[in-house]
Amino acid sequence: MSDDGQESRAERFQRRAEQRAERRQRPAVVDPRDRAAVDRLMVHAILGTWRALEALYGHEPRFWDVVRQALARHDRSGAG
Repeated sequence: MSDDGQESRAERFQRRAEQRAERRQRPAVVDPRDRAAVDRLMVHAILGTWRALEALYGHEPRFWDVVRQALARHDRSGAG
């Protein structure tokens, strides 16, 4: 902290970065009885997955192509 008691910009940036890191360590807690919260969480997860697939393929993947590829990988891995 500077001599006048004010937090410097670098110190504030560091403190906020540490707070974000702490929040990431905590598991996201959603009350399963709160249907709206569960729905928001699921939509967020689905959209995040879809955006990751778009980034991976370079375009919007066709849904059934993605499912078919996932099933093929699952069959090759011997899982199930």
